[in-house]
Amino acid sequence: MRKLWIDTDTASDDAVALLMALREPSVQVLGISVVMGNVSLERAVRNALISVERAGTYAPPVYAGANKPLYRNTDFAVVCHGVDGLSDRGYPDPALKAATGNAVDAMLACARANPGEVELVTLGPLTNVAVAAFKDLESFRCFKSVTIMGGALRMPGNWSPVSEFNIIVDPEAAEAVFHAGVPVILAPFEICTGESLFLQEDRDRMATASEAGAFAVDCNTVLIEYGKRLGLNGLCLADPAAMAVVLWPEIVREQQETYICVETAGKYTTGMVIYDYIDHLHRPHNGNVIQRIDGPAFKEKTIRCLSK
Repeated sequence: MRKLWIDTDTASDDAVALLMALREPSVQVLGISVVMGNVSLERAVRNALISVERAGTYAPPVYAGANKPLYRNTDFAVVCHGVDGLSDRGYPDPALKAATGNAVDAMLACARANPGEVELVTLGPLTNVAVAAFKDLESFRCFKSVTIMGGALRMPGNWSPVSEFNIIVDPEAAEAVFHAGVPVILAPFEICTGESLFLQEDRDRMATASEAGAFAVDCNTVLIEYGKRLGLNGLCLADPAAMAVVLWPEIVREQQETYICVETAGKYTTGMVIYDYIDHLHRPHNGNVIQRIDGPAFKEKTIRCLSK
């Protein structure tokens, strides 16, 4: 069975990705580390615990990690996910409690105990992951791979004209992770648009599939409205699209090995992922960029996963 570690700034789309991973029988989630981003660290931990409970399967340990970026201040994504990160729907506090100990230490211990076996999946800013690489690079390199939901490569950004939220919150952390020596799989924002958007009929199917499906739709009410501001006519589930690439790699239709880096000092371009797809920079390739997925298959597999 494949082994995952998930790092998340749990808000509404992260919640769906957690449900998917915990309900997919071919993988085992060994642990969840939480970082600030969409919401404060305290809210993100609470939302992760709620999501684990709503999955209705098993409960991997949930660890609290970084409560701020490496060097910057940040604004939370209230406009995308609501004040509490789950569309302010009034979900009760979870019965589960966070695990004791530091997220970075737990992440590194998991990698050391399972060398070359654990796939790291990141759904938020990369602060925890960068700190892990800084603290113990040898242990960090025990991860088999790191799949990152981040960047907007062939479309405008969702948080600046050129930058996607997870990267711009802590661009220095992203730059460090891209060059840390663990194979990078980058799942950019655009793969959850187009045919991957959950239209009304898709959301209706999901909502009636199970209690988990109903939660997945309900907690994304604010994100649906925010998507309209971006010109999107459906629910755009970025983190679930990245998770789908991990869970069901057969949905990937186009990908490219290339050099990727992050702009950290631009006047207007901070947080922009540089995707050197025609090799202008002549640098060694350090990432596999997912360019296109089978949108209908992604939606169908997600709905089926939440129906079980």
